Amino acid sequence: GAASGLVAGLVAITPACGTVGPVGAIVLGAVASLVCYFFVAVVKIKFGYDDSLDVFGVHGIGGIVGAVGTGIL
Repeated sequence: GAASGLVAGLVAITPACGTVGPVGAIVLGAVASLVCYFFVAVVKIKFGYDDSLDVFGVHGIGGIVGAVGTGIL
């Protein structure tokens, strides 16, 4: 829910925290939250992998989005 979205945003902004401003951090966190939600709600069910706490969908994908987003922003 909301806590997973918050954690996804925090994970995504961690690689970029020294290079982006506040608006960039908000944009990156919002994008990461949406992408992580998609992976938790759709991709996990489609592939059928066992991730009861959604660790990969939130932390793994959030980190990837943050790393790529750092280069974009």
